[in-house]
Amino acid sequence: MLSNLLEKLFRISEIRDSKILQIVALCIFFIFIISFNLWMNSIPWDMICSPHITHCDFYKSILIFDGFPDSYDQSIFYIILLWVIFLWLYSLYIWEYGIVWWSLFLLSLYKWLYIYVFSAGNYDYYDIVLVLIFLFAHNKLYWLRIWYVLLYFLAATIKFHPGWILGTYFSALQTGLPLFPDISIPLWSNIAIITQIILCWMLLLRKNTTFFLLAEIYFMSFHFYSGILVEYRYLLTTIPFMIVLFILPKDIPYKRSYNIFSYIFILLLFVGQSVAIMIPGDQKLTLEWNKYGLYMFEANHQCIATYSIIDATWAVTTTSRTSKLARDRCDPYDALKRYQPLCGKDGIERIAMTFDHSINGEPFYRIVDQRDICNLRYTAFVRNSWIKSEYDSPALIGYPVRNFYDGRIKTETNMPIVDGSLIRLPWLEHTDRVSMSIVQKILFPFVGNITILYWTIWIITLIIVLALHIKRIVYLNKTHIKNKDIDLLSQ
Repeated sequence: MLSNLLEKLFRISEIRDSKILQIVALCIFFIFIISFNLWMNSIPWDMICSPHITHCDFYKSILIFDGFPDSYDQSIFYIILLWVIFLWLYSLYIWEYGIVWWSLFLLSLYKWLYIYVFSAGNYDYYDIVLVLIFLFAHNKLYWLRIWYVLLYFLAATIKFHPGWILGTYFSALQTGLPLFPDISIPLWSNIAIITQIILCWMLLLRKNTTFFLLAEIYFMSFHFYSGILVEYRYLLTTIPFMIVLFILPKDIPYKRSYNIFSYIFILLLFVGQSVAIMIPGDQKLTLEWNKYGLYMFEANHQCIATYSIIDATWAVTTTSRTSKLARDRCDPYDALKRYQPLCGKDGIERIAMTFDHSINGEPFYRIVDQRDICNLRYTAFVRNSWIKSEYDSPALIGYPVRNFYDGRIKTETNMPIVDGSLIRLPWLEHTDRVSMSIVQKILFPFVGNITILYWTIWIITLIIVLALHIKRIVYLNKTHIKNKDIDLLSQ
């Protein structure tokens, strides 16, 4: 009874009938092992819950276990998850696709809950989107292909910003853009934007077309090149799926179905990607609502959080936390939650906090300046007035020097060095001030117009794709054509 219900609701038989979907299952199996291996014994108890979570301690009690050196609990839990993964793999081998579905559902349930509570990394969002389609959608292979392309299309919106239009994300790095001179950075960053708006849809064309081959070669090259920065984790999510979803299939059967899960999920993902755009001012500076959509490479960050801890005797202890790594998100919410739990403990009366943030080599602005954070509230899904955007004229504190993308050096508690108008964070003492190339200076006055142009192209592309999709689906439903190759932009 239950298996028949699952089959009717979620079309498990599609996995049984498709070698391609079975290979997709293997790809998912692989990325779950990668994710859980990274999480195993690396999840600290001081993890900060997402702003929408109101009972953080409860969720920590069910999601985080004691680990080394004090306990084996967390290792035991992840070994159990590995056992479920191998049960899933064995079930795939013996063609027990009901067990495959349930095993993947249980593993995904933990991962979804973890992401819901703690946000997790942007790479995990890619995984979970594809897993949701694999589990619940009808016409799974068809929708997996569309969703893979949609992730490119949505990721393009992150880049409608001076950090990418001018390329200052990369020119503010000591090492610049890998393999290319600084003067060429705006060329390559804008090519990345345009291809993610338009060229990505060419992956849905028939394999013998020139545009499909161009798109396949470009995005394969793009991912291998990006691996210089993002390393294996992202590549092992994107490249295997690209091969399996676009190179291996000979045709993409579409069976008439009235399952609306895929459409609802599309709407939710668009809403998630849109919430950050609705923030007044430069959301990359305030980082409000940042992790409710794709946010990879949204800005090159440097920040200084300074705390003055005042006890009952009015003695003041000053400490700071700095981050000089471009990929470390300098979120005022995290800075608040790191020290707010100390309020009322050990005779602490109040804690004052300032938060200075620089993005893409722009000046450090004091976006938070609070006398007492003990009763300060951060509210999800609304503008927090105590975090200043550029519209609030935050104080300019100084100018950054070039930083690093990533590295072994992490958050520092040492105070930054002020060198005239320059602010040198720990480990950046011997680097030079960020400056723009001649090409960036030429483009700078036109950034606003270019941003509007990109949004216009993006919206027009979306309308065209929707019109073509609706036209094909209506045609197939009217004529009752089954098992028909309906690549989205073909014919």
